[in-house]
Amino acid sequence: MTKTKKVKGKPKGKTKGTRAPSKAWSREECHRLEQLVAKYPKKTQSRWRRIAVEMGTDRTADQCSQKWNRVLDPTIRKKDPWRPAEDDIILQHVRESAARGKRPSWARLAAMLPGRPDTIIRYRYEQELQAKGY
Repeated sequence: MTKTKKVKGKPKGKTKGTRAPSKAWSREECHRLEQLVAKYPKKTQSRWRRIAVEMGTDRTADQCSQKWNRVLDPTIRKKDPWRPAEDDIILQHVRESAARGKRPSWARLAAMLPGRPDTIIRYRYEQELQAKGY
């Protein structure tokens, strides 16, 4: 009986469920992204695909969209303290979702809380509110 030797290391080619390692955004890339967002208004067809191409880097349309919507957009209220009313909205949505047997929709909450991106809302709930037992 012959034993099969397992080969360690990464499989060749991209496999389902894997992501490429992320690369930090440079100041130049952020500045270029800001320029391109100004160039292409929100209603532009294939806006993020066009922006990704014009970036001239390996950034994808999804990466550009997420960097803008979650980090660079000047309407994001990163430093503003959380108001009790915002926490109430988050907690109510989480409770209602649980009552329906579903997970909360962080994107839906982001639409209800202007200036608060979905990832920041989820972090607020998981790290602050849920940790305190709400």
